Amino acid sequence: MNRTLVTSQYVVPATTEETHLLVIGAQRVVLPAAPALGQYVAVQANDVDGEIDFGTTGYTWPLNPGAPETGVWDFTSANGMTKHFALYWDGAVWQWLAL
Repeated sequence: MNRTLVTSQYVVPATTEETHLLVIGAQRVVLPAAPALGQYVAVQANDVDGEIDFGTTGYTWPLNPGAPETGVWDFTSANGMTKHFALYWDGAVWQWLAL
Protein backbone atom coordinates (compact mmCIF):
# COMPACT_ATOMS: atom_id res chain seq x y z
CA MET A 1 0.00 0.00 0.00
CA ASN A 2 1.33 3.45 -0.86
CA ARG A 3 1.57 5.87 2.04
CA THR A 4 2.17 9.58 1.99
CA LEU A 5 5.00 10.43 4.36
CA VAL A 6 4.01 13.47 6.43
CA THR A 7 6.96 15.39 7.90
CA SER A 8 5.36 18.84 8.18
CA GLN A 9 1.80 20.19 8.22
CA TYR A 10 -0.19 18.32 5.58
CA VAL A 11 -3.52 19.29 4.05
CA VAL A 12 -5.50 16.26 2.87
CA PRO A 13 -7.08 16.84 -0.54
CA ALA A 14 -10.77 16.09 -1.06
CA THR A 15 -10.69 12.89 -3.13
CA THR A 16 -12.46 9.60 -3.62
CA GLU A 17 -9.05 7.88 -3.68
CA GLU A 18 -7.98 6.21 -0.44
CA THR A 19 -5.38 8.25 1.44
CA HIS A 20 -2.86 6.49 3.68
CA LEU A 21 -0.67 8.75 5.81
CA LEU A 22 2.46 7.91 7.78
CA VAL A 23 2.92 10.88 10.13
CA ILE A 24 6.47 11.23 11.44
CA GLY A 25 6.88 13.58 14.38
CA ALA A 26 4.49 16.06 15.93
CA GLN A 27 2.86 17.11 12.68
CA ARG A 28 -0.61 18.48 11.99
CA VAL A 29 -2.88 16.83 9.43
CA VAL A 30 -5.65 19.13 8.16
CA LEU A 31 -8.77 17.50 6.75
CA PRO A 32 -10.63 19.01 3.78
CA ALA A 33 -13.44 21.46 4.52
CA ALA A 34 -15.54 19.79 1.81
CA PRO A 35 -14.62 16.07 1.78
CA ALA A 36 -15.59 13.86 -1.13
CA LEU A 37 -18.42 11.44 -0.44
CA GLY A 38 -16.88 8.16 0.66
CA GLN A 39 -13.46 9.69 1.27
CA TYR A 40 -11.25 7.39 3.36
CA VAL A 41 -8.18 8.53 5.28
CA ALA A 42 -5.97 6.09 7.22
CA VAL A 43 -3.42 7.53 9.65
CA GLN A 44 -0.41 5.90 11.26
CA ALA A 45 1.55 8.28 13.49
CA ASN A 46 4.59 7.84 15.71
CA ASP A 47 4.26 10.86 18.02
CA VAL A 48 1.47 11.57 20.52
CA ASP A 49 1.97 15.32 19.99
CA GLY A 50 0.83 15.07 16.38
CA GLU A 51 -2.59 16.53 15.62
CA ILE A 52 -5.51 16.17 13.26
CA ASP A 53 -7.53 19.27 12.44
CA PHE A 54 -11.17 18.61 11.58
CA GLY A 55 -11.98 22.30 11.29
CA THR A 56 -15.77 22.51 11.24
CA THR A 57 -16.29 19.03 9.75
CA GLY A 58 -17.52 16.83 12.57
CA TYR A 59 -16.48 13.31 13.45
CA THR A 60 -18.12 10.61 15.50
CA TRP A 61 -17.64 6.98 16.48
CA PRO A 62 -19.99 4.09 17.30
CA LEU A 63 -20.05 4.58 21.10
CA ASN A 64 -20.34 8.39 21.05
CA PRO A 65 -23.50 9.32 22.96
CA GLY A 66 -23.33 13.02 22.04
CA ALA A 67 -23.15 15.25 19.02
CA PRO A 68 -20.27 14.94 16.53
CA GLU A 69 -16.99 16.51 17.68
CA THR A 70 -15.01 19.16 15.76
CA GLY A 71 -11.74 21.07 16.12
CA VAL A 72 -8.17 19.88 16.64
CA TRP A 73 -7.33 16.59 18.38
CA ASP A 74 -3.98 15.09 19.30
CA PHE A 75 -2.82 11.50 18.88
CA THR A 76 -2.94 10.45 22.56
CA SER A 77 -5.55 7.89 23.47
CA ALA A 78 -6.27 9.76 26.73
CA ASN A 79 -6.89 13.20 25.18
CA GLY A 80 -7.87 12.58 21.60
CA MET A 81 -7.28 10.13 18.79
CA THR A 82 -5.05 7.10 18.99
CA LYS A 83 -1.97 7.06 16.75
CA HIS A 84 -3.51 4.51 14.36
CA PHE A 85 -6.99 5.13 12.99
CA ALA A 86 -9.03 5.67 9.87
CA LEU A 87 -11.74 8.14 8.96
CA TYR A 88 -14.58 7.67 6.50
CA TRP A 89 -16.70 10.60 5.25
CA ASP A 90 -20.33 9.46 5.10
CA GLY A 91 -21.66 12.70 3.62
CA ALA A 92 -22.43 14.32 6.98
CA VAL A 93 -19.59 13.49 9.40
CA TRP A 94 -16.25 11.66 9.56
CA GLN A 95 -16.78 8.18 10.99
CA TRP A 96 -13.81 7.20 13.19
CA LEU A 97 -12.61 3.62 12.71
CA ALA A 98 -10.10 1.95 15.03
CA LEU A 99 -7.24 0.14 13.32
